[in-house]
Amino acid sequence: MADETEVETVTRIQAVDIRDLYPELAPEDATSRVCLLCGAKLKDKTHNLTRHLERHHAGALLQLLEQRNQASPSVLATRTRRAQQEKTAARQPVGPVEDALLKAGDAKLALARWLAQEQLPVDLIEKSGFREFMEALNEQFSPPKQEELRELLETLVAGKDDTKLSVDSNCTITDVGGGGSLASAVEMMALRATCRCNEDTPLVAYSRVACGIVESGDAKVRVLRAAASLFDVQTCRGRVLGKNGVLGRSFVGVVTELQPPVSMIGAVDGTPVELLTKVVASPYLTSISQQQQEQNHQPNHAEPYPQSSNNSSSCLGVSASSGALAEYIVLPVSNLCVVPADVPDDLALLADDVAVVLSIVSELQRRHVTNVAILSDGPATILSSLLARYLHQDLQAPAHNLHVFSTSTTENSVWSPHASFTPLDIYQPAAVAHVLSQQTELALDAVVDLIGSETSAEFATSLVQSMGCVLLVDRSRLELRPRTSVALDMNAVVVRELEVVSVHDCRSHLDAALEYLAAQAQSQQCVAELRAYLLGGVALSHALPELQTMPEDAIAERYLQVVP
Repeated sequence: MADETEVETVTRIQAVDIRDLYPELAPEDATSRVCLLCGAKLKDKTHNLTRHLERHHAGALLQLLEQRNQASPSVLATRTRRAQQEKTAARQPVGPVEDALLKAGDAKLALARWLAQEQLPVDLIEKSGFREFMEALNEQFSPPKQEELRELLETLVAGKDDTKLSVDSNCTITDVGGGGSLASAVEMMALRATCRCNEDTPLVAYSRVACGIVESGDAKVRVLRAAASLFDVQTCRGRVLGKNGVLGRSFVGVVTELQPPVSMIGAVDGTPVELLTKVVASPYLTSISQQQQEQNHQPNHAEPYPQSSNNSSSCLGVSASSGALAEYIVLPVSNLCVVPADVPDDLALLADDVAVVLSIVSELQRRHVTNVAILSDGPATILSSLLARYLHQDLQAPAHNLHVFSTSTTENSVWSPHASFTPLDIYQPAAVAHVLSQQTELALDAVVDLIGSETSAEFATSLVQSMGCVLLVDRSRLELRPRTSVALDMNAVVVRELEVVSVHDCRSHLDAALEYLAAQAQSQQCVAELRAYLLGGVALSHALPELQTMPEDAIAERYLQVVP
Protein backbone atom coordinates (compact mmCIF):
# COMPACT_ATOMS: atom_id res chain seq x y z
CA MET A 1 0.00 0.00 0.00
CA ALA A 2 2.85 2.37 0.83
CA ASP A 3 4.51 1.65 -2.53
CA GLU A 4 1.31 2.47 -4.39
CA THR A 5 1.03 5.81 -2.56
CA GLU A 6 4.60 6.67 -3.42
CA VAL A 7 4.00 5.89 -7.09
CA GLU A 8 0.96 8.17 -7.12
CA THR A 9 2.98 10.95 -5.48
CA VAL A 10 5.66 10.64 -8.14
CA THR A 11 3.17 10.53 -11.01
CA ARG A 12 1.42 13.77 -10.15
CA ILE A 13 4.58 15.81 -10.72
CA GLN A 14 5.54 14.22 -14.04
CA ALA A 15 3.38 16.62 -16.01
CA VAL A 16 5.75 19.50 -15.27
CA ASP A 17 8.88 17.37 -15.77
CA ILE A 18 10.54 17.24 -12.37
CA ARG A 19 14.04 17.22 -13.86
CA ASP A 20 13.53 20.73 -15.19
CA LEU A 21 13.71 21.78 -11.56
CA TYR A 22 17.10 20.03 -11.15
CA PRO A 23 19.06 21.17 -14.25
CA GLU A 24 22.51 20.54 -12.77
CA LEU A 25 24.12 17.09 -12.64
CA ALA A 26 26.50 16.35 -9.79
CA PRO A 27 30.04 16.97 -11.13
CA GLU A 28 31.46 13.83 -9.53
CA ASP A 29 28.48 11.57 -10.25
CA ALA A 30 26.56 11.76 -13.54
CA THR A 31 23.76 9.65 -12.05
CA SER A 32 22.92 12.31 -9.45
CA ARG A 33 21.47 15.81 -9.60
CA VAL A 34 22.05 18.88 -7.38
CA CYS A 35 19.24 20.78 -5.64
CA LEU A 36 19.51 24.46 -6.54
CA LEU A 37 18.00 25.53 -3.22
CA CYS A 38 20.12 23.70 -0.67
CA GLY A 39 22.90 22.04 -2.68
CA ALA A 40 21.88 18.51 -1.71
CA LYS A 41 23.00 15.71 -4.06
CA LEU A 42 20.18 13.34 -5.02
CA LYS A 43 20.00 10.20 -7.13
CA ASP A 44 18.50 10.98 -10.53
CA LYS A 45 15.18 9.27 -9.90
CA THR A 46 11.80 10.96 -10.13
CA HIS A 47 10.80 9.57 -6.76
CA ASN A 48 13.89 10.97 -4.99
CA LEU A 49 13.67 14.38 -6.65
CA THR A 50 9.97 14.77 -5.94
CA ARG A 51 10.20 13.63 -2.33
CA HIS A 52 13.03 16.09 -1.67
CA LEU A 53 10.95 19.04 -2.92
CA GLU A 54 7.88 17.99 -0.96
CA ARG A 55 9.72 17.41 2.29
CA HIS A 56 12.16 20.31 2.26
CA HIS A 57 11.02 22.94 -0.26
CA ALA A 58 7.22 22.85 -0.51
CA GLY A 59 6.99 26.63 -0.65
CA ALA A 60 9.89 26.88 -3.07
CA LEU A 61 8.21 24.26 -5.27
CA LEU A 62 5.27 26.58 -5.77
CA GLN A 63 7.59 29.45 -6.71
CA LEU A 64 9.56 27.27 -9.11
CA LEU A 65 6.43 25.97 -10.77
CA GLU A 66 5.20 29.51 -11.32
CA GLN A 67 8.53 30.73 -12.67
CA ARG A 68 9.16 27.74 -14.94
CA ASN A 69 5.68 27.61 -16.41
CA GLN A 70 4.84 31.35 -16.18
CA ALA A 71 1.37 30.48 -15.03
CA SER A 72 -0.76 30.89 -11.94
CA PRO A 73 -1.15 27.98 -9.50
CA SER A 74 -4.68 27.35 -10.78
CA VAL A 75 -3.46 27.05 -14.38
CA LEU A 76 -0.62 24.75 -13.32
CA ALA A 77 -3.02 22.52 -11.44
CA THR A 78 -5.30 22.34 -14.49
CA ARG A 79 -2.42 21.38 -16.79
CA THR A 80 -1.21 18.74 -14.39
CA ARG A 81 -4.65 17.17 -14.02
CA ARG A 82 -5.10 17.09 -17.79
CA ALA A 83 -1.74 15.38 -18.28
CA GLN A 84 -2.55 12.78 -15.65
CA GLN A 85 -5.94 12.04 -17.18
CA GLU A 86 -4.39 11.60 -20.61
CA LYS A 87 -1.74 9.20 -19.28
CA THR A 88 -4.16 6.94 -17.45
CA ALA A 89 -7.92 7.33 -17.31
CA ALA A 90 -8.21 4.35 -15.03
CA ARG A 91 -6.38 5.91 -12.15
CA GLN A 92 -8.02 8.12 -9.56
CA PRO A 93 -7.83 11.82 -10.52
CA VAL A 94 -4.85 13.38 -8.79
CA GLY A 95 -5.78 17.02 -9.31
CA PRO A 96 -7.01 17.48 -5.73
CA VAL A 97 -3.73 16.09 -4.43
CA GLU A 98 -1.70 18.56 -6.47
CA ASP A 99 -4.03 21.38 -5.45
CA ALA A 100 -3.39 20.45 -1.83
CA LEU A 101 0.37 20.57 -2.45
CA LEU A 102 0.14 23.96 -4.09
CA LYS A 103 -2.13 25.33 -1.36
CA ALA A 104 0.19 24.01 1.35
CA GLY A 105 3.16 25.69 -0.31
CA ASP A 106 1.17 28.88 -0.74
CA ALA A 107 0.17 28.81 2.94
CA LYS A 108 3.78 28.36 4.04
CA LEU A 109 4.89 31.26 1.87
CA ALA A 110 2.11 33.40 3.31
CA LEU A 111 3.22 32.40 6.81
CA ALA A 112 6.82 33.37 6.02
CA ARG A 113 5.72 36.70 4.55
CA TRP A 114 3.62 37.43 7.64
CA LEU A 115 6.57 36.75 9.94
CA ALA A 116 8.73 39.10 7.86
CA GLN A 117 6.20 41.92 7.57
CA GLU A 118 5.43 41.92 11.29
CA GLN A 119 9.10 41.39 12.30
CA LEU A 120 8.10 38.37 14.39
CA PRO A 121 10.57 35.97 16.06
CA VAL A 122 11.42 33.08 13.76
CA ASP A 123 11.12 30.56 16.60
CA LEU A 124 7.41 31.38 16.89
CA ILE A 125 6.58 28.51 14.53
CA GLU A 126 8.31 26.07 16.89
CA LYS A 127 6.07 26.97 19.83
CA SER A 128 3.70 24.17 20.78
CA GLY A 129 0.78 26.57 21.14
CA PHE A 130 1.26 27.91 17.62
CA ARG A 131 1.44 24.41 16.14
CA GLU A 132 -1.67 23.36 18.05
CA PHE A 133 -3.46 26.40 16.67
CA MET A 134 -2.40 25.52 13.12
CA GLU A 135 -3.51 21.94 13.60
CA ALA A 136 -6.90 23.12 14.84
CA LEU A 137 -7.31 25.22 11.70
CA ASN A 138 -6.21 22.44 9.36
CA GLU A 139 -4.88 19.19 10.73
CA GLN A 140 -3.34 18.34 7.34
CA PHE A 141 -1.20 21.49 7.29
CA SER A 142 2.23 21.14 8.87
CA PRO A 143 3.97 24.46 9.67
CA PRO A 144 7.56 24.62 8.40
CA LYS A 145 10.49 23.96 10.68
CA GLN A 146 13.05 26.72 11.20
CA GLU A 147 15.35 25.48 8.45
CA GLU A 148 12.50 25.28 5.96
CA LEU A 149 11.28 28.70 7.10
CA ARG A 150 14.67 30.15 6.29
CA GLU A 151 14.44 28.58 2.82
CA LEU A 152 10.97 30.09 2.38
CA LEU A 153 12.28 33.51 3.37
CA GLU A 154 15.13 33.09 0.90
CA THR A 155 12.56 32.18 -1.74
CA LEU A 156 10.63 35.38 -1.02
CA VAL A 157 13.83 37.41 -1.17
CA ALA A 158 14.98 35.73 -4.39
CA GLY A 159 11.54 35.73 -5.98
CA LYS A 160 12.19 39.08 -7.70
CA ASP A 161 15.90 38.80 -8.45
CA ASP A 162 15.34 39.68 -12.10
CA THR A 163 14.10 43.17 -11.20
CA LYS A 164 16.17 44.00 -8.14
CA LEU A 165 18.91 46.57 -8.23
CA SER A 166 21.90 44.88 -6.69
CA VAL A 167 25.64 44.83 -6.94
CA ASP A 168 27.00 43.64 -10.28
CA SER A 169 28.66 40.26 -10.72
CA ASN A 170 32.11 41.71 -10.13
CA CYS A 171 31.24 43.25 -6.77
CA THR A 172 29.77 41.61 -3.69
CA ILE A 173 28.45 43.34 -0.60
CA THR A 174 29.85 41.43 2.33
CA ASP A 175 29.33 41.66 6.04
CA VAL A 176 32.66 42.66 7.50
CA GLY A 177 31.74 41.18 10.84
CA GLY A 178 30.26 37.91 9.65
CA GLY A 179 31.59 37.47 6.16
CA GLY A 180 28.14 36.88 4.67
CA SER A 181 26.17 38.69 2.02
CA LEU A 182 24.25 41.64 3.42
CA ALA A 183 21.70 41.76 0.63
CA SER A 184 20.74 38.10 1.12
CA ALA A 185 20.09 38.34 4.88
CA VAL A 186 16.67 36.90 5.74
CA GLU A 187 17.01 36.82 9.54
CA MET A 188 18.42 39.30 12.02
CA MET A 189 18.81 40.01 15.71
CA ALA A 190 16.57 42.73 17.11
CA LEU A 191 15.15 44.17 20.31
CA ARG A 192 11.45 43.38 19.99
CA ALA A 193 8.41 43.96 22.21
CA THR A 194 5.57 41.43 22.20
CA CYS A 195 2.18 41.65 23.91
CA ARG A 196 -1.18 39.93 23.57
CA CYS A 197 -3.48 42.96 23.39
CA ASN A 198 -3.52 46.75 23.66
CA GLU A 199 -3.93 46.57 27.44
CA ASP A 200 -1.14 44.04 27.90
CA THR A 201 2.30 44.74 29.35
CA PRO A 202 4.88 44.03 26.62
CA LEU A 203 7.65 41.50 26.97
CA VAL A 204 10.86 42.80 25.40
CA ALA A 205 13.49 40.31 24.25
CA TYR A 206 16.68 40.30 22.21
CA SER A 207 15.64 37.71 19.66
CA ARG A 208 16.09 36.51 16.11
CA VAL A 209 13.36 37.82 13.82
CA ALA A 210 12.62 37.68 10.11
CA CYS A 211 13.98 40.54 8.01
CA GLY A 212 11.41 42.64 6.21
CA ILE A 213 10.72 41.74 2.57
CA VAL A 214 11.96 44.36 0.10
CA GLU A 215 8.92 45.25 -2.00
CA SER A 216 8.68 47.67 -4.92
CA GLY A 217 10.10 51.05 -3.97
CA ASP A 218 11.76 49.74 -0.79
CA ALA A 219 15.34 49.56 0.44
CA LYS A 220 17.04 47.26 2.92
CA VAL A 221 19.44 49.15 5.19
CA ARG A 222 22.18 47.73 7.39
CA VAL A 223 21.96 49.66 10.67
CA LEU A 224 25.31 51.13 11.68
CA ARG A 225 24.14 53.01 14.75
CA ALA A 226 20.75 53.56 16.38
CA ALA A 227 19.36 55.71 19.19
CA ALA A 228 17.30 54.37 22.09
CA SER A 229 14.91 56.90 23.62
CA LEU A 230 12.81 57.34 26.74
CA PHE A 231 9.98 55.52 24.93
CA ASP A 232 12.24 52.48 24.53
CA VAL A 233 13.22 52.57 28.21
CA GLN A 234 9.61 52.75 29.33
CA THR A 235 8.68 49.89 26.98
CA CYS A 236 11.50 47.71 28.31
CA ARG A 237 10.16 48.34 31.82
CA GLY A 238 6.59 47.37 30.92
CA ARG A 239 5.16 50.88 31.12
CA VAL A 240 3.97 51.21 27.50
CA LEU A 241 0.95 48.97 27.15
CA GLY A 242 0.18 47.32 23.83
CA LYS A 243 3.53 47.82 22.10
CA ASN A 244 4.25 45.16 19.46
CA GLY A 245 7.30 45.33 17.23
CA VAL A 246 10.97 46.22 17.07
CA LEU A 247 12.06 49.24 19.14
CA GLY A 248 14.12 52.24 18.03
CA ARG A 249 13.10 55.34 16.04
CA SER A 250 16.36 56.94 14.84
CA PHE A 251 19.30 55.33 13.05
CA VAL A 252 22.02 55.80 10.48
CA GLY A 253 22.81 52.94 8.11
CA VAL A 254 24.04 51.75 4.73
CA VAL A 255 21.76 50.68 1.87
CA THR A 256 22.40 47.04 0.95
CA GLU A 257 19.48 46.33 -1.37
CA LEU A 258 17.08 48.31 -3.55
CA GLN A 259 13.88 47.36 -5.32
CA PRO A 260 12.65 49.34 -8.39
CA PRO A 261 10.73 51.01 -10.00
CA VAL A 262 13.60 53.38 -10.67
CA SER A 263 11.23 56.35 -10.75
CA MET A 264 10.82 55.92 -6.99
CA ILE A 265 14.51 55.47 -6.20
CA GLY A 266 14.92 58.94 -4.79
CA ALA A 267 15.45 60.20 -1.28
CA VAL A 268 13.37 62.78 0.58
CA ASP A 269 15.34 65.57 -1.10
CA GLY A 270 15.32 63.91 -4.54
CA THR A 271 18.94 62.76 -4.31
CA PRO A 272 19.30 59.28 -5.85
CA VAL A 273 19.68 56.51 -3.30
CA GLU A 274 22.26 53.96 -4.37
CA LEU A 275 23.76 50.81 -2.94
CA LEU A 276 26.29 51.45 -0.15
CA THR A 277 24.83 54.95 0.37
CA LYS A 278 24.77 56.09 4.00
CA VAL A 279 21.28 57.23 4.95
CA VAL A 280 18.97 58.35 7.74
CA ALA A 281 15.19 58.16 7.57
CA SER A 282 12.01 59.99 8.42
CA PRO A 283 10.23 57.80 10.99
CA TYR A 284 6.78 58.33 9.47
CA LEU A 285 5.86 55.29 7.36
CA THR A 286 3.07 56.21 4.96
CA SER A 287 0.95 53.95 2.79
CA ILE A 288 1.28 54.18 -1.00
CA SER A 289 -2.18 55.76 -1.34
CA GLN A 290 -1.28 58.40 1.23
CA GLN A 291 2.02 59.10 -0.58
CA GLN A 292 0.06 59.74 -3.77
CA GLN A 293 -2.26 62.12 -1.91
CA GLU A 294 0.74 63.97 -0.49
CA GLN A 295 2.26 64.27 -3.97
CA ASN A 296 -0.98 65.79 -5.27
CA HIS A 297 -1.24 68.15 -2.28
CA GLN A 298 2.10 69.49 -1.06
CA PRO A 299 1.53 72.46 1.26
CA ASN A 300 4.33 74.98 1.70
CA HIS A 301 3.65 75.32 5.41
CA ALA A 302 2.16 73.45 8.29
CA GLU A 303 -1.56 72.69 8.43
CA PRO A 304 -3.66 75.59 9.78
CA TYR A 305 -5.69 73.41 12.13
CA PRO A 306 -4.63 71.07 14.92
CA GLN A 307 -4.45 67.47 13.83
CA SER A 308 -2.39 64.37 14.39
CA SER A 309 -0.49 62.36 11.81
CA ASN A 310 -2.64 60.60 9.23
CA ASN A 311 -4.32 57.39 10.27
CA SER A 312 -2.76 55.53 7.35
CA SER A 313 0.75 56.21 8.64
CA SER A 314 2.75 54.70 11.48
CA CYS A 315 5.94 55.71 13.20
CA LEU A 316 9.12 53.67 13.06
CA GLY A 317 9.93 51.97 16.36
CA VAL A 318 6.77 53.33 18.00
CA SER A 319 3.52 52.32 16.31
CA ALA A 320 5.15 50.43 13.40
CA SER A 321 6.25 46.79 13.52
CA SER A 322 9.73 47.67 12.27
CA GLY A 323 12.32 49.55 14.28
CA ALA A 324 15.93 50.69 14.35
CA LEU A 325 17.22 48.56 17.26
CA ALA A 326 18.00 45.75 14.85
CA GLU A 327 20.68 44.64 12.43
CA TYR A 328 18.62 45.53 9.35
CA ILE A 329 15.58 47.59 8.50
CA VAL A 330 13.41 47.75 5.37
CA LEU A 331 11.90 51.15 4.54
CA PRO A 332 10.38 52.99 1.57
CA VAL A 333 13.12 54.75 -0.37
CA SER A 334 11.00 57.90 -0.17
CA ASN A 335 11.68 57.98 3.59
CA LEU A 336 15.46 57.97 3.19
CA CYS A 337 17.84 60.89 3.04
CA VAL A 338 21.50 60.63 2.03
CA VAL A 339 23.93 61.63 4.79
CA PRO A 340 26.70 64.06 3.74
CA ALA A 341 30.20 62.69 4.18
CA ASP A 342 31.14 65.35 6.74
CA VAL A 343 28.32 64.45 9.17
CA PRO A 344 29.56 62.01 11.86
CA ASP A 345 27.41 58.94 12.43
CA ASP A 346 26.52 59.89 15.99
CA LEU A 347 25.36 63.40 15.06
CA ALA A 348 23.28 61.94 12.22
CA LEU A 349 21.11 60.30 14.90
CA LEU A 350 19.78 63.79 15.72
CA ALA A 351 18.65 64.49 12.14
CA ASP A 352 14.97 63.73 12.71
CA ASP A 353 14.79 65.92 15.84
CA VAL A 354 16.53 68.75 14.02
CA ALA A 355 14.04 68.37 11.15
CA VAL A 356 11.19 68.94 13.62
CA VAL A 357 13.05 71.95 15.04
CA LEU A 358 13.46 73.45 11.55
CA SER A 359 9.79 72.90 10.79
CA ILE A 360 8.79 74.75 13.98
CA VAL A 361 11.31 77.52 13.35
CA SER A 362 10.00 78.06 9.81
CA GLU A 363 6.55 78.73 11.26
CA LEU A 364 7.93 81.13 13.86
CA GLN A 365 10.02 83.01 11.31
CA ARG A 366 7.04 83.37 8.99
CA ARG A 367 5.20 85.19 11.78
CA HIS A 368 8.21 87.30 12.89
CA VAL A 369 7.81 86.38 16.56
CA THR A 370 10.23 87.60 19.22
CA ASN A 371 8.97 86.15 22.52
CA VAL A 372 8.40 82.40 22.54
CA ALA A 373 7.35 79.86 25.18
CA ILE A 374 7.94 76.11 24.89
CA LEU A 375 5.78 73.61 26.78
CA SER A 376 7.69 70.38 27.37
CA ASP A 377 7.59 67.12 29.29
CA GLY A 378 9.90 64.12 29.75
CA PRO A 379 9.58 62.58 26.25
CA ALA A 380 9.99 66.00 24.60
CA THR A 381 13.01 67.11 26.66
CA ILE A 382 15.64 66.61 23.94
CA LEU A 383 13.45 68.19 21.26
CA SER A 384 12.67 71.24 23.41
CA SER A 385 16.34 71.68 24.29
CA LEU A 386 17.41 71.51 20.63
CA LEU A 387 14.69 74.02 19.74
CA ALA A 388 15.79 76.47 22.44
CA ARG A 389 19.42 76.07 21.38
CA TYR A 390 18.61 76.78 17.71
CA LEU A 391 16.47 79.84 18.50
CA HIS A 392 19.16 81.27 20.77
CA GLN A 393 22.32 80.45 18.81
CA ASP A 394 21.21 80.48 15.18
CA LEU A 395 18.41 83.06 15.27
CA GLN A 396 20.10 85.18 17.95
CA ALA A 397 16.97 85.25 20.13
CA PRO A 398 17.85 86.58 23.61
CA ALA A 399 17.59 83.96 26.35
CA HIS A 400 15.20 86.18 28.33
CA ASN A 401 12.77 86.06 25.37
CA LEU A 402 12.70 82.25 25.36
CA HIS A 403 10.75 80.52 28.12
CA VAL A 404 10.60 76.78 28.76
CA PHE A 405 7.85 75.37 30.99
CA SER A 406 8.43 71.69 31.68
CA THR A 407 6.51 69.07 33.63
CA SER A 408 9.58 66.82 33.91
CA THR A 409 12.08 66.69 36.75
CA THR A 410 14.97 67.42 34.40
CA GLU A 411 17.49 69.94 35.66
CA ASN A 412 17.72 73.49 34.35
CA SER A 413 21.13 72.75 32.77
CA VAL A 414 19.44 71.06 29.80
CA TRP A 415 18.06 74.39 28.57
CA SER A 416 20.49 76.97 30.00
CA PRO A 417 22.06 79.19 28.81
CA HIS A 418 19.66 79.21 25.84
CA ALA A 419 16.38 79.98 27.64
CA SER A 420 14.80 80.69 31.00
CA PHE A 421 13.39 77.57 32.64
CA THR A 422 10.35 77.15 34.88
CA PRO A 423 9.29 73.76 36.26
CA LEU A 424 5.52 73.61 36.01
CA ASP A 425 2.88 71.00 36.70
CA ILE A 426 0.22 72.04 34.20
CA TYR A 427 -2.29 69.81 35.98
CA GLN A 428 -2.10 71.93 39.15
CA PRO A 429 -4.54 74.88 38.80
CA ALA A 430 -2.70 77.01 41.36
CA ALA A 431 0.64 76.66 39.55
CA VAL A 432 -0.97 77.44 36.20
CA ALA A 433 -2.78 80.47 37.61
CA HIS A 434 0.50 81.85 38.95
CA VAL A 435 2.12 81.67 35.50
CA LEU A 436 -0.96 83.14 33.77
CA SER A 437 -0.78 86.11 36.13
CA GLN A 438 2.49 87.01 34.37
CA GLN A 439 0.92 86.98 30.89
CA THR A 440 1.25 90.73 30.35
CA GLU A 441 4.85 90.74 31.51
CA LEU A 442 5.80 87.76 29.32
CA ALA A 443 4.06 89.20 26.21
CA LEU A 444 4.40 85.93 24.32
CA ASP A 445 3.98 86.08 20.54
CA ALA A 446 3.92 82.29 20.21
CA VAL A 447 3.64 79.17 22.34
CA VAL A 448 5.03 75.84 21.09
CA ASP A 449 3.13 72.96 22.67
CA LEU A 450 5.24 69.78 22.65
CA ILE A 451 3.02 67.99 25.20
CA GLY A 452 -0.04 67.59 23.00
CA SER A 453 -2.75 67.20 25.64
CA GLU A 454 -6.00 69.09 26.08
CA THR A 455 -4.66 70.59 29.29
CA SER A 456 -1.46 71.82 27.64
CA ALA A 457 -3.40 73.20 24.65
CA GLU A 458 -5.74 75.10 26.97
CA PHE A 459 -2.76 76.48 28.87
CA ALA A 460 -1.04 77.48 25.62
CA THR A 461 -4.06 79.36 24.27
CA SER A 462 -4.45 81.14 27.60
CA LEU A 463 -0.77 82.05 27.92
CA VAL A 464 -0.17 83.55 24.46
CA GLN A 465 -1.13 87.18 23.96
CA SER A 466 -3.96 88.24 21.65
CA MET A 467 -3.27 87.81 17.91
CA GLY A 468 -0.53 85.36 18.86
CA CYS A 469 0.21 81.89 17.53
CA VAL A 470 -0.05 78.44 19.11
CA LEU A 471 1.94 75.59 17.49
CA LEU A 472 0.72 72.09 18.32
CA VAL A 473 3.45 69.55 17.53
CA ASP A 474 2.47 65.97 16.70
CA ARG A 475 3.42 63.36 19.32
CA SER A 476 3.45 60.25 17.10
CA ARG A 477 7.25 60.16 17.35
CA LEU A 478 7.15 60.12 21.14
CA GLU A 479 4.24 57.94 22.26
CA LEU A 480 2.33 54.90 21.06
CA ARG A 481 -1.17 56.35 21.12
CA PRO A 482 -1.06 60.13 20.76
CA ARG A 483 -4.31 62.04 20.93
CA THR A 484 -5.98 62.09 17.53
CA SER A 485 -7.63 65.42 18.29
CA VAL A 486 -7.26 68.20 20.83
CA ALA A 487 -10.29 70.12 22.07
CA LEU A 488 -9.84 73.89 22.00
CA ASP A 489 -11.98 76.73 23.28
CA MET A 490 -12.77 78.10 19.82
CA ASN A 491 -14.62 81.08 21.30
CA ALA A 492 -11.38 82.17 22.98
CA VAL A 493 -9.43 81.47 19.80
CA VAL A 494 -11.78 83.59 17.68
CA VAL A 495 -12.28 86.43 20.17
CA ARG A 496 -8.54 86.78 20.84
CA GLU A 497 -7.73 86.29 17.12
CA LEU A 498 -5.30 83.46 17.77
CA GLU A 499 -3.67 81.43 15.04
CA VAL A 500 -3.44 77.69 15.70
CA VAL A 501 -1.00 75.65 13.60
CA SER A 502 -0.28 71.92 13.63
CA VAL A 503 3.21 70.60 12.91
CA HIS A 504 3.49 66.89 12.13
CA ASP A 505 5.42 64.89 9.50
CA CYS A 506 8.62 66.92 8.97
CA ARG A 507 10.33 64.73 6.36
CA SER A 508 10.57 67.69 3.96
CA HIS A 509 13.03 69.32 6.40
CA LEU A 510 15.25 66.24 6.79
CA ASP A 511 17.74 67.28 4.11
CA ALA A 512 18.05 70.77 5.61
CA ALA A 513 18.60 69.14 9.01
CA LEU A 514 21.55 67.16 7.65
CA GLU A 515 22.99 70.31 6.07
CA TYR A 516 22.68 72.03 9.44
CA LEU A 517 24.46 69.14 11.17
CA ALA A 518 27.20 69.24 8.52
CA ALA A 519 27.74 72.93 9.27
CA GLN A 520 27.73 72.27 13.01
CA ALA A 521 30.33 69.52 12.54
CA GLN A 522 32.84 72.16 11.43
CA SER A 523 32.98 73.59 14.96
CA GLN A 524 34.44 71.52 17.79
CA GLN A 525 32.36 73.44 20.31
CA CYS A 526 29.13 72.76 18.41
CA VAL A 527 30.03 69.09 18.04
CA ALA A 528 30.62 68.86 21.79
CA GLU A 529 27.29 70.55 22.51
CA LEU A 530 25.38 68.20 20.19
CA ARG A 531 27.14 65.12 21.51
CA ALA A 532 25.91 66.11 24.96
CA TYR A 533 22.52 64.81 23.76
CA LEU A 534 24.00 61.33 23.27
CA LEU A 535 25.19 58.67 25.69
CA GLY A 536 28.10 56.38 24.83
CA GLY A 537 27.46 53.37 22.63
CA VAL A 538 26.36 49.93 23.81
CA ALA A 539 26.19 46.72 21.78
CA LEU A 540 22.73 45.68 20.61
CA SER A 541 23.14 42.37 22.44
CA HIS A 542 23.60 44.27 25.73
CA ALA A 543 21.07 47.05 25.14
CA LEU A 544 18.12 45.41 26.95
CA PRO A 545 19.69 45.17 30.45
CA GLU A 546 21.11 48.67 30.00
CA LEU A 547 17.70 50.11 29.14
CA GLN A 548 16.09 48.28 32.05
CA THR A 549 18.52 49.62 34.67
CA MET A 550 19.66 53.10 33.60
CA PRO A 551 18.09 56.17 35.30
CA GLU A 552 15.10 57.56 33.41
CA ASP A 553 16.27 61.14 33.85
CA ALA A 554 19.48 60.29 31.99
CA ILE A 555 17.68 58.82 28.97
CA ALA A 556 15.17 61.71 28.94
CA GLU A 557 18.05 64.14 28.41
CA ARG A 558 20.17 61.96 26.11
CA TYR A 559 19.71 59.18 23.60
CA LEU A 560 21.54 55.91 24.24
CA GLN A 561 23.59 54.94 21.21
CA VAL A 562 23.19 51.29 20.21
CA VAL A 563 25.58 49.55 17.82
CA PRO A 564 24.48 46.23 16.22
